[in-house]
Amino acid sequence: MIQGSLRQGIAVEDSTQLLLAGVVGVLLGLAFAYVPATYIAIAMVALFVVILAIKSPQYAILAFLFIHSTFLSGDELPRLGVGGINIWITDMILVGLLALIAARLLVDHKFKIFRSPVIVPLLTFIIWVVFTTLRGYFYGGSSRWDMVIETRIALYYLLTFCCIYLIKRESEIKSLLRWFYLLAVVASVFVIIQFALGFQVSFLSSGKIYEFSSTGGPVVARVQGTVGEGLITFALVLKTITMFIEKFRVSKIYDLLQWLVIASALVTTFNRTHWLIVFISLLVAAFFVGRREKQRVYIWGMIVMIVVVGMSSFIVMYSPQSRAASLINAGLSRLLTLTQLAEYTDPEVSTVVWRNFEYEYGIPQVLKNPIMGIGLGARYRPTLEHDYPGFTGELYTHNSNLWIAMKTGLPGLFLYLWFSNAYVWHALKNWKLIKDIPQRGFVLGSGIGIFIALLGANLHPFGMTLEWVPVISIIIGLGEAIIYHQYCQMDIT
Repeated sequence: MIQGSLRQGIAVEDSTQLLLAGVVGVLLGLAFAYVPATYIAIAMVALFVVILAIKSPQYAILAFLFIHSTFLSGDELPRLGVGGINIWITDMILVGLLALIAARLLVDHKFKIFRSPVIVPLLTFIIWVVFTTLRGYFYGGSSRWDMVIETRIALYYLLTFCCIYLIKRESEIKSLLRWFYLLAVVASVFVIIQFALGFQVSFLSSGKIYEFSSTGGPVVARVQGTVGEGLITFALVLKTITMFIEKFRVSKIYDLLQWLVIASALVTTFNRTHWLIVFISLLVAAFFVGRREKQRVYIWGMIVMIVVVGMSSFIVMYSPQSRAASLINAGLSRLLTLTQLAEYTDPEVSTVVWRNFEYEYGIPQVLKNPIMGIGLGARYRPTLEHDYPGFTGELYTHNSNLWIAMKTGLPGLFLYLWFSNAYVWHALKNWKLIKDIPQRGFVLGSGIGIFIALLGANLHPFGMTLEWVPVISIIIGLGEAIIYHQYCQMDIT
């Protein structure tokens, strides 16, 4: 009886599993003996990421967003040096997601590559980027280090491709949407904590934290250029538009609290371009919604105004020396500078005019290399007095549209704008078809937000910044996934 049970317990399958476990154990032992522990740890993380991508691709995408666009600095990311090139864990995530798409195409006959208006311009843009970059590297003498850094940023637009073809089910869409906002709240909380601690304490490892005063206003800590800035800005646009087109219910107080946290964090950046992106996006959204949605906009607008004005007045009146009161006063002072003529004409005051030297060197590069560009990683200007140790300004320009035109040529810029505007057109054309209100708000807000960000990219390099590109890519990919899922439901019904 016992022997029979033992024979059944040690079945062929269990013996195979034991053998595999033994082989894995031996291989791990040899690896620890001859391979650095860091490489083994990264390999194990990569294996976990691959398994995660296969089982739940939305969490692998969220891991990508968390790593690059919340609060972690790029210098803190684990990496694996191979042939003089650092491979980041997010590189492994992206390769794993692309490999998963390829594997499903080969083995799953139900897996389909549906037509999306963003795919052709996206893939053509990526191919053109690789081609022009390699040309610049081999014939223009670009630094391999700089080439890899900038090319990595451009290749991260492939996250859009991964979102479109791996996020299929309703549960995956809702999960990705929910966690997108939660990560924005996390990034916002870190920014608010840094502001509360002041510029004397470096809590965040990214961005610039310094003493700031606007037009004689109170002196406060400015938290500028953190890795979470892109996520916070877009999340505020999307959350606001979604709230405005939803019916007001007590259960939506949670969304209002999220909104307040994200909005407070954006205020501490004192970045007027980001503020304008949010404000203009809301104005544009008002033209797209119907009469019923407009009524909701007015109701929500009144609620938000009452809450914000009420809280701000209470803080300023009863705690005028607090950091919160200083933030409110400094924010109003900064906002008023948008009405001052000197902010647009005086190089001593206007940061826009101050950046003219970038155009003085950048535009001639476009005219000299209009088709192929100089290649990603190429330096478009000499070192100037504006540069400082640790900042390679010879690679950088505040205008990402100029950046793309310089480095990949006018065809590269055309493909990039085609890709971005193809999504804008598709989202604004189909958002009303979406039945789920949060998803409808996301599609409408993302279509408007991407278009306004394209305009804002003439002042800030959103389209070629490591922290912004994953946000933009995931927003476009998720929006396309939502639209396609809605089409599938319409076909079924």
